[in-house]
Amino acid sequence: MFCLGVSRNAGSFFFKLAPNNRYYNMKVNVLVPTSLSEITLEQFVRIVNSEEKNAGTTFQMQKTVEIVCGIDLQSVASIKYADVKSIYDQVQKLFQENAEFKPKFKMDGKEYGFIPELDEMSFGEYIDIDQNMSSWNTMHKAMAVLFRPITHSKEERYDIEKYQGLSGAEKYKDMPVDVALGANFFLFNLGIELLETTLNFSEEDRKRMTLEQKHTLARNGAGFQASLDSLKEMLQKSNISLS
Repeated sequence: MFCLGVSRNAGSFFFKLAPNNRYYNMKVNVLVPTSLSEITLEQFVRIVNSEEKNAGTTFQMQKTVEIVCGIDLQSVASIKYADVKSIYDQVQKLFQENAEFKPKFKMDGKEYGFIPELDEMSFGEYIDIDQNMSSWNTMHKAMAVLFRPITHSKEERYDIEKYQGLSGAEKYKDMPVDVALGANFFLFNLGIELLETTLNFSEEDRKRMTLEQKHTLARNGAGFQASLDSLKEMLQKSNISLS
């Protein structure tokens, strides 16, 4: 990240690189992300939700700066318009970058890993992904299924914690958005609708299914395809590149 600064002498904003890679301001000290990894999933979702209501307005530029820089709107209002727009444009460019699939990431000192074997996914995991990946507002819940704490690793192989539901999903709002986007692109390109035909539900899993769950599974024959369609639409509406 860099910091945006105000020059009292010139009466305008300027950018000056300091030895510790920060930009300083005599009035406010504003951290601006320079990569997607410095933006959280929650910040991204807030920007997307605001964009739906305020697209193309100067208020949306202010909201974006408020969200990514962690300052209030009053402070944003004190920044020169040209610099607010510059920050906004920079953030928009970040969202145009291709987010690479990252099977591992660290958050709060703990390493998380993507489900190593998708074809071994349980019915519960399958349903929780399908029901939550079609909206940015619930994407953190889908990520809580797809990424879990690594319990053991050796070279490129690793094991993750057994799935225990969505009780700890809130913390995934703080995960880097590039990881979340990379996982979405991975599933989109994989063609996750094919997962339903390869899921290896055990006989015990099938016996435990209620009639409603069996109907849900039947619906989801096209369910993940619908999720993919929703994902594609969400990415396009959010100006996220699919290439």
